[in-house]
Formats: sequence, structure tokens, C-alpha cells
Amino acid sequence: MLRGTAPGRMLYLFDEFADATALDAVKAMVGDDETIYCAGAFPDSAKRLPAEARFAFVHVDPTSGAQAAAALEFFHPRLNPRGLLVIGFYADDSRPLIAQAVDGFLEGKPESLLLLPDKSGSAVLAKG
Repeated sequence: MLRGTAPGRMLYLFDEFADATALDAVKAMVGDDETIYCAGAFPDSAKRLPAEARFAFVHVDPTSGAQAAAALEFFHPRLNPRGLLVIGFYADDSRPLIAQAVDGFLEGKPESLLLLPDKSGSAVLAKG
């Protein structure tokens, strides 16, 4: 879906690529054209990126507050103006540390979150 909405743009996929998201299975579905696969635990997996990399759309599914904070610290300054950053599990009551980390990161910043009506309690931030 992302490939179809932004032809000609580089697609970066970050994942541990284990079990249900095995790298070969994802490559078979997405392909290799204009795609960089960043396998491993984030933020170590981001070391392959060029320093000038910028993003128009980011979707993160953190499993902890620390992962949410690391993703925001890495992607927020690299997000294009009007770029979107979706944070999964933000409003998931079983993972309160994610919301705490996100709220703490956004404190004093002009952006705010919009909750999405999905089953995982996602929220989206539009960079001003």
C-alpha cells in the first residue's frame, strides 16, 4: 500500500524480521525496488541510514516506553514538515509506559496527537 501511494520515493522498513515478519516473506510482498530493509532491534537498525534521510510517513509499533522514546528521538527531527508519525499502542491500557514516553517527548513541542479509531490504540502526530 505504501509503495503505491508514493512511487519514486525510498521506502525504509524497520523490523526485527523474525517469526511472522520474516524478511524473505516481506521482500516477496514488497520487493527490492527503492526499498531498504533495516533488520534488527531499533535504534541499532537505523545505523544503515544516510544522515540526510528524511521521512514523510513513519509508523512505529513500540513494545515499551523506551522503544517509543527512541523512535521519537530518531524520527521526529527527520520528519518532513506536514509529515505523519503514527505511534501504535499509544492508548493501549496494557502498555501505559508508551503513552508516558510519548507525552513526555511531546511536552513543550507544538505538535499534538490525534487518536485513531483502531484496535491497537494508535495515535498520529502531524509535524508542524
